[in-house]
Amino acid sequence: MPCEVVVLNGGKLVLERWTGLVTFEEVAAHNRDLLRDPSIAQGAAALIDCRTALIALPVERVGELATAHGNTAGRFKIGRFAFVMSADSDAHAQAFTREVHKHGITAIVFTSLGVACQWLGVDPADVPQA
Repeated sequence: MPCEVVVLNGGKLVLERWTGLVTFEEVAAHNRDLLRDPSIAQGAAALIDCRTALIALPVERVGELATAHGNTAGRFKIGRFAFVMSADSDAHAQAFTREVHKHGITAIVFTSLGVACQWLGVDPADVPQA
């Protein structure tokens, strides 16, 4: 899978870095793994760096991915998402942001890692670099 994940701060922060070609199936599997990960605390924040990823999934299927995050049975753990995207590839993150908002989850798309870190209260030095 083209995703590296690090859980920090006692499970309160999830750092993800996606690289290469990213498919719907990979993101869906990743979501299932996060739901089952006992190291992630309820209400955690996620910093998702997709600057070096090629998102190859249909934008119209993004809602399916967002639904898992608001699933009351699973009570998804992450309450805030900061996506860092290149300016020309943020359509997927924008769609995801709209969909998770329906479930009371906050998500914002950034083009700057530093600004995303500031919003989450994360030291950029703690974020593994691509």
